[in-house]
Formats: sequence, C-alpha cells, structure tokens
Amino acid sequence: MTTLKQCPCGEVPDSLHVECPSRAKWGTVSGACCSEWAIEFRNQYETDPDKILKLATKAWNAAPRGAHD
Repeated sequence: MTTLKQCPCGEVPDSLHVECPSRAKWGTVSGACCSEWAIEFRNQYETDPDKILKLATKAWNAAPRGAHD
C-alpha cells in the first residue's frame, strides 16, 4: 500500500476505512486511527476493490489538512 498521510487527529493510519456502494459515483474514506475525519472521493462507478482502494488512498493523501496545505 502507498504511504498514508497523517490524519488531522495527529496519527498516521495504518489502513483506511472505505465506504462505497457497488457502482457508486462517490465513496467515503476515513483513517483507521480515529474514523472521525472522513472525505468524499470520486469512485467513477468502479467495481474492482483494488481500484477503489487506490482512488480512496489518492483522495486521502490529496486532501488539505490545514492552513499550510
């Protein structure tokens, strides 16, 4: 798995929780550390779990985390 960026809670999650109904346009991803900070990501109607995780990870790492991002 790609290295994950730090969660706003201060921890670096060792995995992500991904919620995405089958063939959904959008999904939600949160860190396994606190599950309090979540972002939406564009799933592009994907059905392959590996591709969904890749899209979710990319969105997690790209999300702004504060005034310096």
